[in-house]
Amino acid sequence: MITLQNKKLRTRILAGTAAVALSLGVVSCSEAEDAANSASDAASSGTSAVGSAINDATGSSETTGAETSDASPSSGTDDDPAAGGESTEVESADGSMISIPTAVVTAAEKAGFSIPESVEEGANGEALVTFPEGYIANSEESGAQPLVGMIGESWINEGGLAASVGLPTAPEEATDNGWTQQFASGVISWIDNGTGEYTAEVQPS
Repeated sequence: MITLQNKKLRTRILAGTAAVALSLGVVSCSEAEDAANSASDAASSGTSAVGSAINDATGSSETTGAETSDASPSSGTDDDPAAGGESTEVESADGSMISIPTAVVTAAEKAGFSIPESVEEGANGEALVTFPEGYIANSEESGAQPLVGMIGESWINEGGLAASVGLPTAPEEATDNGWTQQFASGVISWIDNGTGEYTAEVQPS
């Protein structure tokens, strides 16, 4: 038979055992929570590491864009019609194939010239192409410039590529009393002398 005192002692022992069990349960829950947090941190760290590895392997979008931009090809001067470096094979008036600067082909189309008749090369890479409608002189410095009418004929009579005024730097322009054209070292004009008659004036600079 259990006395009251023994019953109280037993109650205290049971209560203490429950308290210890509760404490152990709290500790276990805390450890479980810590373990879960550690696992979450490890997973997050692993994800970051994977993302970093992917970025290292493929490069970021900004870096890729910059590399693509740097790798884009640029246009060279040989493709520029004004550079005078590129040539094109064309059929001449007599049916033969001749090589003329591509810049001359472009200038001829713009000026409304037809089929080239001949091509002459200068000592410094210049070219003079003769057309039924006139001439086109080409150089790296001045590009391809047409010469027509009496200004063109006057320039040819002055020596063409060897003329003292040099090569034309622009097409001829109309003035109040005729036409004038600028050259590298002078001007050639076809003007009315005041009597209705036109004469050529060659003015070296």
